[in-house]
Amino acid sequence: MEEKWPLWKLILIALPQVSVQVLWCFIGPNSASYMRHLGLTDSLATLNNIAGPITGFFTGPLVGATSDSLTSRFGRRRPVILAGLISVCIAGTLFSTSEHFMPEGKAVYFAAPMYWVLDVTINVLQTPHRALVADLATEEQQIPMQVAFVVLMSIGNFMAFSIMKIYKSPVDHMFELMFGICAFNALCVGIQFLVAREKPLK
Repeated sequence: MEEKWPLWKLILIALPQVSVQVLWCFIGPNSASYMRHLGLTDSLATLNNIAGPITGFFTGPLVGATSDSLTSRFGRRRPVILAGLISVCIAGTLFSTSEHFMPEGKAVYFAAPMYWVLDVTINVLQTPHRALVADLATEEQQIPMQVAFVVLMSIGNFMAFSIMKIYKSPVDHMFELMFGICAFNALCVGIQFLVAREKPLK
């Protein structure tokens, strides 16, 4: 008989959607400003924002197919989520601190491509979240949980907007903000892992 998870547990498993949305809504509006802060021209700084749609177009299906067929003893989704979280933290740190370890005037040549890497890692992190919830939810719970995802995303949007109000110029505090957002993602994924149980795919 199929196990029926309470909706509140499924919502906790879906909780990382909040933190991923915070990350998207923070990095999207601030990336061009940060590129200009590092010395890129206005047109190129704006053009660099095509990274999100392009990387998502390719990364989503590849990550989805990988997690669908993963036979890890820890489950199909959680190993991919963990890999995504670790890679987001590394890429986010390198992107947001590029001006601190690169020679003066050269940081943009590292940060611009690193932004593309960061977008790839965010897609790796977010892709399995809905799949994990869909795996555990019954057929009757699928629609309510899709509604829950929309609500969680709206909460993430509001949180990202609030975070950007902490400093008058967010790009001058990119590392502090990125560190906090990565820590928030780690917290949400930790809660997800404490609640979720996956059966290994044989």
